[in-house]
Amino acid sequence: MKQLSIWLVLELILVTIVMCWAFDPVVVNTYVGHLPMGYDPSRMVGLTMGNSLKVDEEDKWTVHEFNKEYDAITAQLEALPEVECVFEDRKHYAPLFNENLAGSTYYLDSGDSLVCWNRDFYPGSRVFQAFDIQSLTPSVPQEQLTDTAAYNADIIITRTAAMKMFGTTDVRGRRVMSHRGGRMENGEFVLDDTYYNIRAVVEDFRHTPLGFYPCVVYRCQGMMRDDSSFILRLRQGVSATAFVEKYRRWFEQDLRAGSVYVRSVMTGDESMSNTLERYGIVTQNRRNLLIALFFGVNVAFGVVGTLLMHTRRRSEEAGVMRAFGATRLRVFGMFISEAFVMTTVSVAVGCIIYLQIALSKGFYSNDHEAELWFNDFWTHFAVLSTIIYLIILLLVMAGTAIPAWNICRQDITKTLKDE
Repeated sequence: MKQLSIWLVLELILVTIVMCWAFDPVVVNTYVGHLPMGYDPSRMVGLTMGNSLKVDEEDKWTVHEFNKEYDAITAQLEALPEVECVFEDRKHYAPLFNENLAGSTYYLDSGDSLVCWNRDFYPGSRVFQAFDIQSLTPSVPQEQLTDTAAYNADIIITRTAAMKMFGTTDVRGRRVMSHRGGRMENGEFVLDDTYYNIRAVVEDFRHTPLGFYPCVVYRCQGMMRDDSSFILRLRQGVSATAFVEKYRRWFEQDLRAGSVYVRSVMTGDESMSNTLERYGIVTQNRRNLLIALFFGVNVAFGVVGTLLMHTRRRSEEAGVMRAFGATRLRVFGMFISEAFVMTTVSVAVGCIIYLQIALSKGFYSNDHEAELWFNDFWTHFAVLSTIIYLIILLLVMAGTAIPAWNICRQDITKTLKDE
């Protein structure tokens, strides 16, 4: 019997190591998949526009025509009863629908620096209103965030960027410096210093489902694009899918102004799914989940089967204890407590062994810059170990409790006779 118990402990140790390896990516990706975006993608719709007129910011006539045509499109979209807010994304920098990010290093007067991801906006654009991103600067409410912003001089930063730069969100009026462009002097390339005034601070949000990059700087600058987009936020309770189906024909055939027309329509949920598919995230998550389920099911059958056999072989011991006055509950408690101790010791040993592997190769991670639990080694280890422990404990308790209770319910004479 002791030999069987030793083999069972060794099996649980091996099961712990395998489940840590198999479930680590599933736990991380499941957590990441449920992180809030900071806005509601199910209420967002994106229209990618086409324009046969070449936009040149040096040509005032083309700029005037461009603005006039896009203003006409905006007015038609705002007239739709299901639409709550319209944002004209002239540079494809809107969250959710454009996953590309470019970074810059921002320098403080103190000499400290921070690498942030850049997004641009035009004065008067309603990107923060469209995505309902809240302002943390009381003197600059959400609807005024981009109004009267100074071109190529003002920036809006996220909460995390403000906290890392200054340790507070009360940073309106402070300035930072970044290198933008450069020139040749005496045969050497010299970077140009550009100073920016911080106009306001906004709440953190996710630009893309691919990752969480909380240090973002919105710069009042950028060039117009010929193929700008429109982002719509629908009213509460309106289905984006139903809205697109209702107006798709109108979008593609009738919504136009001069040289501007609609090239494609996509809901926010579709944009998220397409992005994850395009970068192979969905395939990777499915593969990891299948691996975890394969090992999980095999482990469950193996552990529970071994425990059923182990517990039934101890029916004689239970009968003897009952014959000497032990109650059914006491005998049942003995089986459960032994299984609990065996599981705790086995999982602890298995996690310590897997820890040695993780110390050399690391845990599974994800492309996130936010200070999330899985980016801290010891927190990652603690969370993963706890989850694996609870899963194995549940399996062991089920494999022990069912046969143990059946044995305890039998008459003493039948228990001894069966053995």
